[in-house]
Amino acid sequence: MRTWIINRLHRRRIAFAVTGTIAVTLSTSVFTFALIAGASPHAATMLRLLISLPIFYIGYSRYMLGPTLRADRAALGRSAAELQMLARVGLAIGVATGLKLAIEPLLVTMFVQHFESPTAALAPLIGDFGYGPIATYLILGAMARNIRSAANTRSADVSTFGAVAR
Repeated sequence: MRTWIINRLHRRRIAFAVTGTIAVTLSTSVFTFALIAGASPHAATMLRLLISLPIFYIGYSRYMLGPTLRADRAALGRSAAELQMLARVGLAIGVATGLKLAIEPLLVTMFVQHFESPTAALAPLIGDFGYGPIATYLILGAMARNIRSAANTRSADVSTFGAVAR
């Protein structure tokens, strides 16, 4: 049992969970206060996403995909690696944000119309613990695997080239 748990506690998964927890806590608080202050569901969602974006970028690029970033820096240089990581994390966050912008205001409106106003705070939690992280993790995981495959291919090419050159 202990081995199974340790195998599941991969550094990337832990970093993903910690980053999400920090971003969700802060952004949901801001979202709730914005709704209490009278902001529209769209404005509250936009404000919440603006709060969480820097947290997600730092958490994903430096901690979750840290080994990928270091490998890219070694292969491409610092500036090119940062741009590539920005695009990689930007795509993942962009897809999750697009889903949240499309679905969350509808959920807020539904909760406010059918239930009491405090239940509207559930809408970002559904996005933050449901469809948002699933989409983000799948995209980032696929990109990390692609990087590893590309790195293995490059190292195989170098090994083959080295064997031919000798």
